[in-house]
Amino acid sequence: MTVIALPLFFVNWRPALGLFVVGWIFQFIGHAIEDNQPAFFKDPLYLLVGPWWLARRTAADFGLLRRLVPQNNFHSSDGLHAEPSKQSIVEAYH
Repeated sequence: MTVIALPLFFVNWRPALGLFVVGWIFQFIGHAIEDNQPAFFKDPLYLLVGPWWLARRTAADFGLLRRLVPQNNFHSSDGLHAEPSKQSIVEAYH
């Protein structure tokens, strides 16, 4: 909801503000259910981690930024993720 609120803010700010507030409420409810306080309570710098990650991921998806970690295409026979070999890691970066 908070992600949808940002572009909507430029079109109609009232519903965007409502979505943003409701999104934050849901996040706090989720943290209460997990019995885990948000990381930004310990360090406010963590408020920037989510937007920074989203911006880098979006830029990489549009080809504006090289992916730093290749997609995990390594699977074992039982369907669980297997450890990639050194050879496959080198191939993924080239």
